[in-house]
Amino acid sequence: MITYITDTLVKLTAADSPTGFTDRAARLVFDELSSMGYKPVFTNKGGVLCKVSDGDTEDGLILTAHIDTLGGMVFSTFSSIPEDGSTPVVEINGLKIQVEKICDHRVESALVSKLEPKPDNDEAQEEE
Repeated sequence: MITYITDTLVKLTAADSPTGFTDRAARLVFDELSSMGYKPVFTNKGGVLCKVSDGDTEDGLILTAHIDTLGGMVFSTFSSIPEDGSTPVVEINGLKIQVEKICDHRVESALVSKLEPKPDNDEAQEEE
């Protein structure tokens, strides 16, 4: 089971799906659910909706997740897409993203680290 999860995660994260263009990743999710015997549908926003039920109950569980990629997060911070060969550093959503390689206007590799939480104003005043 772990191998299946890992393999599926690798396939999904390798899908080129920048923000606003997540159709490749959505198609992978759709196809994976279909291969398991479910009947997923695409939503009008490009997401994937799938009912999982034994048919005996109306109770259910809804799972949702963003399927856009790191490149989309990086590029959303700029007014234009950085040039190939540039290596911007972005701090967003508690992460520091050091882009190592941009090729064909896509982030090919990056180092991601968690930022230290910023102290509250009360904590900063106590330290002074």
